[in-house]
Parts: sequence; C-alpha cells; structure tokens
Amino acid sequence: KAYSPVTPDIINGDKEKALEMMPPEFDESRPTILFSSGSSLFKKMAMGAAELSEDGLNVNILVVGEPLEKEYLELLKGNNIINLGYINWIKDLYKLIDIAVVTDDGMMIHEAIACQIPIIALIGVKWGRYHNLADIFKGAVLESEVENLNVVTSSALNNLDEMKSYARKYSADVLDSADRIARIIKDQMVQG
Repeated sequence: KAYSPVTPDIINGDKEKALEMMPPEFDESRPTILFSSGSSLFKKMAMGAAELSEDGLNVNILVVGEPLEKEYLELLKGNNIINLGYINWIKDLYKLIDIAVVTDDGMMIHEAIACQIPIIALIGVKWGRYHNLADIFKGAVLESEVENLNVVTSSALNNLDEMKSYARKYSADVLDSADRIARIIKDQMVQG
C-alpha cells in the first residue's frame, strides 16, 4: 500500500496550546469531532457539521477552514458548532480530536492517521472525487454521505477504542512513507 508522506512533526502538537486557543464554549469533557476539508471549507463539509449539530449528540463540533462561499457560515450556527475558520495550529488541534470528519482525499486523512485519530471520510465533498480510503485504512476510516452522517458518527463514537487501535496500526506506516519513497527512488537511481 502507498501512503502520502506527511511531515513527522505533525504528531508533535501541544494540547495545552490548543486548549488556550479554544473559545469558552469548548467543553473539554465532551468528545470532540473535527470537520475539515482543508484550508478551504466546502459546502458539503459545512452541511455535515450542521446535520450533526441537529442530532443532539453531546459533542464539540469544531470546523476548520475558510468557507469558499460566505453563505456557508449560516450552516455553522448549530448547537455545539465552534467555527475556528482558517488556523495555522492544526498539529496542536489534533491533540484534542477524538474523530476527524474529513474529505476522502488530501493530506488531512493521512495526518489524522499519523496522529492516531479515527476518521469519517465524507464522500463527494470536493467535486465528487472518490478515493476509497476506507479500504486503504480498514477499521480506522468509515465512509459517510451527509445524509447518513449522524448514524455513522454514532457508530464511530460507540466503537472509538477499536477505531483508535486500527489508526495506531497504520500510524507508523504513514509516518515512514516519506523515507520509504526516498529509498525506492534511491534504489532506482542505483539500478538505473
């Protein structure tokens, strides 16, 4: 299996720094769910956060990313949603996260796995792209559409320890992927 390389530094976040950055409505005693589609917030990600906020789960819902359209901000006014906008302290924030709801592509899935965080991959967020990362990270990643996100999130919360153990299993491989790629290139250069 091939993984996208991540900076090994991603796992060296500071939980206390992240707590200092949290607004007063953040409740450290509740599970924390991160919603992010990267530095930009896509509509389906905002819709997912809004949908989950209506479910009555006793969780913190953190949303990261600058909305592509200002009207997405209206979706982020639900219960327990904390819109952090664009941040430059994601590695610190990862220390507070119990589940990451991210797109089925990009670096955030690999960063979360490196940090041993279970993932819900929200399908079709970025122009319908699909990468089947739940198959790559079996047991650590669940897939969901916006319409069934509440059910999938409840399942993830009920199986959090098991999902974390799978995420731990993949973490070392993701963190080692850059070195593995470098070794492959070096071996090809020596052979070529």
